[in-house]
Formats: sequence, C-alpha cells, structure tokens
Amino acid sequence: MGLSAPSLAFQGLSLIMGGMASAQGDAYQAAQSKEDAQIAKIQGLQTSTAYADNLNTTISNIKAIRAATGADPNSPSTAAYIQTQTDNSDRDRDIAVTGKEMEADQYSSDAMFYNSAASSALLGGAVKSLPYFAQAYGLS
Repeated sequence: MGLSAPSLAFQGLSLIMGGMASAQGDAYQAAQSKEDAQIAKIQGLQTSTAYADNLNTTISNIKAIRAATGADPNSPSTAAYIQTQTDNSDRDRDIAVTGKEMEADQYSSDAMFYNSAASSALLGGAVKSLPYFAQAYGLS
C-alpha cells in the first residue's frame, strides 16, 4: 500500500524545506566567514602599524641613548645597529602580516564554499522532492 497523495506532497515539501533550512545555515556561515576575513585583514594592517611604531620607538631610543652617552647618534656603528634592528623588525612584521593575510584568504575561500553549498542545498532539496510530487500527482 502506497502513501496518499497529500502524504507524498508533504514529503516532497518537507525535502524542499530541509534544503532551504540547510541553505540558510550555509548562507549564515558564508556571511560569518566573510566577516572573519575582513577582521583578519584589519588585524594584518594593525599588526603592520604596530611593528612600524615599535621600530620607530626603538630607533629613537637607540639615538637618545647614544646621544646621552656622548656618542654620535648618526655614527656608522649606530646606523649599522639601527639597520640590523630595522631588518629584524621588517622580517618579523612580514611574517606576522603574511599570517593574517593567509587567514583572511582562508576565510574568503570558506565563504565561497558555503555560498556554493547553500546553492547546492536548495537545488538538492528541490531535486529530491520531485519523485514525491510526481507520485502525488500521478505522474510516475
């Protein structure tokens, strides 16, 4: 004994609604990932700025200490030391900022995946429901 036409139609409708609910969940995840990507980009910029500020403070301190001890703050040895500090800071900043950029890229990829999954969930729910509607309306 088969299911009645209303039961089959409700089963088909249930599959469509399930696909819609799944799509909404995936769309939410996509929006969240997009926001996370923006946050990671901002954090990368903030990190870069912090490293630049810290380097400027370090250079100012080196020159102040050299001047306070009577040494020439613009001597070649001071310039070499400052260059070493600059190179180290630039390297560390590049590593930190690149990490944030990679994080932002991953979140952006996640958002694209979730958007695609949302579309697939809608289509999948509709396709799964077709046999039930076909039976309900005597088309199979």
